[in-house]
Amino acid sequence: MNKFYSGTIRTVLFSVLITTLFVVIPTGHAVSSLQSHLLSEPKGTVVSNLRQLNDLYQLSIGLHDAGYYKNSIKYAKQVYNESLTHRSLSWGSKVMIANNLAVLTFRLGEYGEAARLLKQSLVHIKKHEKSVSLEKQRLLLTVTKNLHELYIASGNTLLAERYLLAISKIERKKYSADHPIMVHQRFQEINLEFQKSNFDYARKLLISHWHQLPIGKLYNEARSETNLLSAKIYIQHGEFDKALIKLNKALDWQQHIDSELNANIYKQLSYVSYKKRQGDKFPVQSLRYHQQRMDILNRLYGALHPRIAQALSDYASVTGHWTPEAKALVIDIYTQCLGSNHPRTRKINRVLLKQRSSNKQVAL
Repeated sequence: MNKFYSGTIRTVLFSVLITTLFVVIPTGHAVSSLQSHLLSEPKGTVVSNLRQLNDLYQLSIGLHDAGYYKNSIKYAKQVYNESLTHRSLSWGSKVMIANNLAVLTFRLGEYGEAARLLKQSLVHIKKHEKSVSLEKQRLLLTVTKNLHELYIASGNTLLAERYLLAISKIERKKYSADHPIMVHQRFQEINLEFQKSNFDYARKLLISHWHQLPIGKLYNEARSETNLLSAKIYIQHGEFDKALIKLNKALDWQQHIDSELNANIYKQLSYVSYKKRQGDKFPVQSLRYHQQRMDILNRLYGALHPRIAQALSDYASVTGHWTPEAKALVIDIYTQCLGSNHPRTRKINRVLLKQRSSNKQVAL
């Protein structure tokens, strides 16, 4: 899935909870501190319970960002179950908690359960049809976008198109044609054609979309995702040299080294690299761009989100094939994100060394 969306809530304590869903918080020591804090937190009052729920959710977020999805969702489910009967939470807060649990559920590949939670959220929103608050509009848009992304990922283009039309209907009333949100909306419509396997038509629309992009850094992300989709179309046609050029351009326009878009670019780079090696062509250009990106990583501070490495790991665990530069990239990123002595870094090193010596498929 390319992107899941979060929103804002009236409840003061939960505003921090929701807006930190995709913000990287320090892992390791911070997670341990949160666990200790939860054990020592006084119980019994409404305020205390709200704080505990907030801390519990932040713990879930920290575990998610560190790649521990199963542990993360355990705490997220606890927050969700408690929110169902919590009288102090607004209906909007409960909708967002269900929405964010759907995000984590999707990460584990449970499409059906994620769809159930999101559709349940829509039902709760419709119960408040008389309300015309900005909160309701944001919640409706958030949940609808997540349903669209979910059905794109699951391959159900019919339902994906239905929710995309609903999103367009809402956003065209609010934004001008050149607004970044509407630019992304047009890209989503092209991406839907790609998902339908209408590759030539998608390519034609993509060229037109590229020339319509306004000038300015505000639209660099749009340029990056446009090049990525163009590369995917070339991959479908088996034109891996052209795909590699587009992927490198996508990296040039990319603004956030730890974004999911960047992870998807590296995942495609890994695949193209593997396919080119099958034809005895070593992707030197790909390796050079990997090294350039590692220079950027080396200059960053704090605990970086390991999503890029996770994307490459997911790909390798399915195919069982690694290119030398992909192996080096994964090890380097895990080292930068979590440290050389972190259990996940040590595991990656151990697994890759084992695969190299045995030349067999090893799942990460």
